[in-house]
Amino acid sequence: MEDFIAVLDDRSLADALATATRGRGSFRRFKDVLAASPAEQRRYWLFSAERQHGRARAWLADHDYRPAPRAGSSRARPTPYAPGW
Repeated sequence: MEDFIAVLDDRSLADALATATRGRGSFRRFKDVLAASPAEQRRYWLFSAERQHGRARAWLADHDYRPAPRAGSSRARPTPYAPGW
C-alpha cells in the first residue's frame, strides 16, 4: 500500500490513503478511501497483482525453475529442479 501511495500524482488522495494505513484495520480503511476513486482503485489492483507476480517469479527463479518453452517449440523441455526433490 505504501509503495502505491508513493507513486500517486494526486497528493490529496495520497494523504488520505496514508492516513488510512495507520493502525489496526488499515487495509479496510485503505480500500474504503480508494473506492471513492474507481480509476485509482483499478490502478491499485493492477499494481498489487503485478507485484505479487513479480515475487512469485523471483521465488521460482531462486529455486531454479525456468519457463518451459511454448507448445510446438523444437527445443527440449527443461526439467524444473527444486532443492530437496
